[in-house]
Amino acid sequence: MISINTRCTGCGACISTCPTHALRPHVGRPNWLAERCNDHRDCVEICPAGAIIYLASCDSASSMQRTKSGDQ
Repeated sequence: MISINTRCTGCGACISTCPTHALRPHVGRPNWLAERCNDHRDCVEICPAGAIIYLASCDSASSMQRTKSGDQ
């Protein structure tokens, strides 16, 4: 899962680098299509503004929290 924040300049670098075409042009910032994304994270690396942030899924975050607290 990714988040595109307000630092996005709309340059389109992320759109052209995404191998699954999960980012689509839109006014201001690109639209992210979750169903097409397979976590390559190329968009995160290529963004010159640092506007794209990779977020762990809720299931992964919950699992990490249980592991840290000793619950499994």
